[in-house]
Amino acid sequence: MQNNKDKKDYLFGYQNTVKKLVQLEDELSEIESLMHGVRSIKTPEILKGSERSDLSNLFAKLSEIQNNLEIERKKQIGLYISIKSSIDSLEDEDEKNILFFRYIKRLSWWDVADKTGFSERQVYRIHGEALKHLKIS
Repeated sequence: MQNNKDKKDYLFGYQNTVKKLVQLEDELSEIESLMHGVRSIKTPEILKGSERSDLSNLFAKLSEIQNNLEIERKKQIGLYISIKSSIDSLEDEDEKNILFFRYIKRLSWWDVADKTGFSERQVYRIHGEALKHLKIS
C-alpha cells in the first residue's frame, strides 16, 4: 500500500516538470538575447578566434537547452497523462477537483477553496480522503 507522502511526491512531479521547463525557457531566452547582441555587432566572418569560440560555445549551449526542453516537455506530457488518469479514476467529483486544482493547476490551498466553494478546512479534509482513495502505478 502506498503512503500519502509517496502519493504527494508523485502528484508534485508534474509541478516539478513545470518549474524545470520555466527555468530552461528562461535560460534559452537569455542565451538567445546574448547571441542576438553578438550578431548585431559583428558578423561571424570578422569575429576573432576567441570570439568565434565563445559564439560556438553559445550555439552549443543553445542546442543543449533546446534538447533538454524537448525531453522535459515529453516528460511533462507523460506525467500529466499519468497523473490526470489517476485523478480521473477517483469516484468522488470533489476529490477529483481538489487534486486537479492543487496538483495540475498548481493552485494554493486558498485558491482551491475559492474554486471549489469549500472552506479551506473542508478542502484539507477532502484532500486527505482523496489521497486515501488515489491509486498510483
